[in-house]
Amino acid sequence: MRGKVLAGALAATVGLLGTLEGVKLYPYLDVGGVPTVCMGSTHDVEWRPYTAQECSEKALAEVQVYWDGVLAKAPPETPGSVLGAMTSVAYNTGVRGWAVESGRDSRFVIALRNKDWVAACAAITAPWQGRYGVSQGYKATVGGKPHKGLENRRAAEYNFCMEDLR
Repeated sequence: MRGKVLAGALAATVGLLGTLEGVKLYPYLDVGGVPTVCMGSTHDVEWRPYTAQECSEKALAEVQVYWDGVLAKAPPETPGSVLGAMTSVAYNTGVRGWAVESGRDSRFVIALRNKDWVAACAAITAPWQGRYGVSQGYKATVGGKPHKGLENRRAAEYNFCMEDLR
């Protein structure tokens, strides 16, 4: 049964990322100047048009990597919506960026270890001190400045995270 729950949560996570990232068949530079394509993929981006099928395959393969990174730190009973939201944050910040802060376990990892699902969700939109201001969301900065688009993303991730907790 747990496998079906995880498969459903993974599918919902891909849907969330599709909503947050959109699908772009042509490579572009994101707000941080990083080459990006498909559903926000920054890995092995080739400067050529991609097909919808290529983007789907790329997204599924990449999301699985982030999902596995989150699962490695999450207790087995972690609700699906929490896993999905954590995966979305990790997709945006990298698994290490999601799991580690200042050389220690991140607020997410600590909350998950303590099985405090609400705290894990709340950490998504907690204030984040950038070099040039405080953003409303985990690493919701670009070049050290708060970024409204990333703050909006963190708010959507928080809402997704809370779905199984309501």
